[in-house]
Amino acid sequence: MKRSIDFYQKSLKPKQDPLPLSLVSKIIAATVVVVVLCIALQSWRLESTQQKLVDTQNKVTTMRNTTKVLNEQLQKHRDVAALEEQLRKQQQRVKNRVELIEYLNTGGTNQVANYSEFMTDLARYHNEHLWLTDISVAFQHLQLQGQTLQPSVIATWLNGLKQSRYFSGKEFSVLEFEKREELREFRVSTQLEGVGRE
Repeated sequence: MKRSIDFYQKSLKPKQDPLPLSLVSKIIAATVVVVVLCIALQSWRLESTQQKLVDTQNKVTTMRNTTKVLNEQLQKHRDVAALEEQLRKQQQRVKNRVELIEYLNTGGTNQVANYSEFMTDLARYHNEHLWLTDISVAFQHLQLQGQTLQPSVIATWLNGLKQSRYFSGKEFSVLEFEKREELREFRVSTQLEGVGRE
């Protein structure tokens, strides 16, 4: 029977390294990979956040510009002075036409004949240096508005009208002027008597 004798002492026996170089290298490599991945992830998140911030800032700028434009439009719509003036003029035109229709309707055919005579006399004594812009005939009131470049022709025109059949014996009680650039606007008014004359 064979017996083996071990002459090595325990202290001389090779010890196994708990962390061999290959394992340490693998751990270091894995750590580096994890750190690189973390840095890449944080960088991507930072870039994404910055892009969202830029988009949000652009949206805010767009909304501010839109708000500014809307406020300007609102201010324009609040300024209704021009619209009120147009409405006033339109209401005056409607009133004048209604009064003319009432004037024609209240006197029957005789007043229609008078109106025809009135328009005929206006056409007959027309002056080429002035033109009428508005004719208002109420029940007992006549108003002529017009424009001219030569205010002196108004007196000649009115004298011619007084010679006509319709305006014969009528006196013009109001004569007003208003200067606008080169034009002179005038308004002539009179009280009619005997509107329903035969």
